[in-house]
Amino acid sequence: MQSANRLEFRWQPNPEPEVVGYELREGAAWDASLFVAEVKSTSYTLPSGFDGERKFWIKAIASPGIYSDTPTFVSTVVAQPQNANLILARDEQTLEFPGTKHFASVVSVNGRNVLRMSTGAQTAEYLFELDLVSLIRAQNTLLNSLGASVDDRTTWMEANFPWSSDAAKR
Repeated sequence: MQSANRLEFRWQPNPEPEVVGYELREGAAWDASLFVAEVKSTSYTLPSGFDGERKFWIKAIASPGIYSDTPTFVSTVVAQPQNANLILARDEQTLEFPGTKHFASVVSVNGRNVLRMSTGAQTAEYLFELDLVSLIRAQNTLLNSLGASVDDRTTWMEANFPWSSDAAKR
């Protein structure tokens, strides 16, 4: 079954007591198909990928690696959801980080304002609001790029402490 950009498979368990898993494949026939996954449960989810008609096969696997004789298959037509992506590009640095900062502050480095975590803080947060103009139902995925550097002038000659020491954790 297709659910947005995912294909979700669910099946009844094989009643034989020695079954330890299932192998899923995709292709025109079991012998000419590509391996998708081996699972121990009776469900599997994968990205929907390309659109069009696709055929999936499944066989039960019994211990010690014996496959069922006849595979079961399902054929489905995958449709790409329309308007599936909402992309918002926002440059917080150009805006001088107007959001809420917890254990972080804006400092100037080489003439550019950057967001810096407070000294001694284990974690920090930067929160900002988004106005998407209208109500949108979506699945959120955040891809983030983060740069970090530490000003450490310890040389290799001085780095003669154990990895588990406090000096190594700085």
